[in-house]
Amino acid sequence: MENDVTQAAAEKHHFVDDRARGTDNLHSGDFLSGQQLAMAGGVGGAVHERTARAPRPGAPGTGGADSSLPELIFLKQQGDPTKRLDQINGTADKLAQTIMSANKSIDVAMYHFTLTGDAEKKVVGALNDRVNHGVAVHLDLFNEPNEKDPSQKAVTMPHGLDPKVGITPIDGGGHLEHNKFMVIDNNTPNATVWTGSTNWTDDAFGDQDNNIVILKSPELAAQYTEYHDQMENAGKIAGTGKDLHKDVQVGDSTVTVAFAPGDGNFIEQELAQHIQDAKATVHIVSMDLTNKAVLTALAAKIDGGTVKVDGMYDGAQMKPIASKWAKSQDSTMSDLWTKVEPHLVAKTHAPFPNAMFMHDKFEVVDENLPTAWVETGSFNISSNAKSNGENTLAFGNGKMAQDVAQKYAAYATDLENTYRGGKKAN
Repeated sequence: MENDVTQAAAEKHHFVDDRARGTDNLHSGDFLSGQQLAMAGGVGGAVHERTARAPRPGAPGTGGADSSLPELIFLKQQGDPTKRLDQINGTADKLAQTIMSANKSIDVAMYHFTLTGDAEKKVVGALNDRVNHGVAVHLDLFNEPNEKDPSQKAVTMPHGLDPKVGITPIDGGGHLEHNKFMVIDNNTPNATVWTGSTNWTDDAFGDQDNNIVILKSPELAAQYTEYHDQMENAGKIAGTGKDLHKDVQVGDSTVTVAFAPGDGNFIEQELAQHIQDAKATVHIVSMDLTNKAVLTALAAKIDGGTVKVDGMYDGAQMKPIASKWAKSQDSTMSDLWTKVEPHLVAKTHAPFPNAMFMHDKFEVVDENLPTAWVETGSFNISSNAKSNGENTLAFGNGKMAQDVAQKYAAYATDLENTYRGGKKAN
């Protein structure tokens, strides 16, 4: 069984090192492969786009952008130093722009917030600007145990935050406050959610593979705010998120939100059930892939032979776990991994303390069918994630959901092509 606390130590170690390293725009448009991006003059593998809108009844074409549709940002590790800095600062620009749109409130739940250099100035500057214009700003940050003495805990923050910014340390109780979300202006028509797999760090913005979803929806924002407030009021993740999962209509599609630990079992069941229901394709992309229910569902689809299964995982994270499984007297997990692993691509990189993780966490099913479904968020598809502080967002039952699923499927394919055969980031 994997150890999320080991993951926490690895990530924190590298993020702290970033301060010594220091840092000084996202490509916008249709999804392009890494090679196409280079030919088009784009920045590495980062793609920023809004999903296509289904035509209104009687309306010609798709019209302009609909603010209710999700904006998707796909990040890839940038091997070139200039592209790395461009992607870090471009992502920080988008985050700062979103923060600056707030008129009433900003509620953040974040595992790691340790930006440096220009990116730190952009994001911290935006938070300080808003709090000094009367916007209520609250940050729930992981109260992280010290590696050498777990009884000693502290939150890690960027420099220069205004004292008026509210900060609440959130205790994991032996697990992780692993969320990466922000809610803008809850209880207003402008209510917006920023979520995905991306911590607010230099590594997450420039060195890892990550995704971000930005979606305007008062109903979704209300659920995220309730979960945020539960953690903030309790000062811990224990007991939060229970029965907060909800289906919300966004455009022509259903968006399902859920939170762990309270609804951790619900999230696991959703991931496994949609694999079981798949008719054509499953793309599974997760830093850790150790959830027994999900691996069992994947193995069954592979045995069935009618559904194409592929995806990505982080090789450095999974190698010691697979080795432990292979030595266990109970061969169940090893047998499942032996069945599933050949269908996946591993991102290879140096182990701890290197943090160039394949850090995405998403699942795509049947992207070219009307039943297309995709789930993303902070939830690694692992056995421990159910007990962490986590959130997920799933899209289904509509043209918009299919469009989102197709974009995530294209991103998964691009990641596989980038890292297949042990290849490194460009």
